[in-house]
Amino acid sequence: MIKINLLPEQKRARVANVEKEIVLFILVLILLGCSMFFTHNWITTRVDTLQAVLAEKNAKKIQLLKKIGEINNLEKKSEEARQYIEVIKSIRSRQSRPVRFLDAVISNLPQDQIWFESLQMEQDTHLEVTGVALDNQIFAGYVKDLRLSPIISNVILHQTSRKRIREYNLVAFRCRIEAGKPAGKGKDG
Repeated sequence: MIKINLLPEQKRARVANVEKEIVLFILVLILLGCSMFFTHNWITTRVDTLQAVLAEKNAKKIQLLKKIGEINNLEKKSEEARQYIEVIKSIRSRQSRPVRFLDAVISNLPQDQIWFESLQMEQDTHLEVTGVALDNQIFAGYVKDLRLSPIISNVILHQTSRKRIREYNLVAFRCRIEAGKPAGKGKDG
């Protein structure tokens, strides 16, 4: 036998689907909210961590800049000290230079054979000398010895002539003795 149901179908199945969809939608919203909450917390924590690192690095940078400034000041002071030392060495070299120069002129002088009548030093670079010698050979030997000295750069003879003093025939001379370059920086006497 065949049964025909002419009653309309019940729509219960659709209601159950809508409820499932609403529950599913709410679950998706909750999951989305939770993920947004955790993502927001993670990003906030990361930003805070990075800001702390940045603040720490900026503080370190400020400390390093202060130290660099101190180092630069020390380097400037060190350079000034080096310049002062160089000036002092130069002054010491120049102070002892006339003494060494005169010592070279006098130590090469043959005793009791050459006599100076006058010495005139100009700016510790040269001497104008006048004097007498027993003869030309003694004076020529003296000039040769002076030219061999490392402190003397040149001897310029201006004049020689015969000069009679009492019963002696002597050689009168006038010359210029020039000092050489100052000795190296380490030899400042």
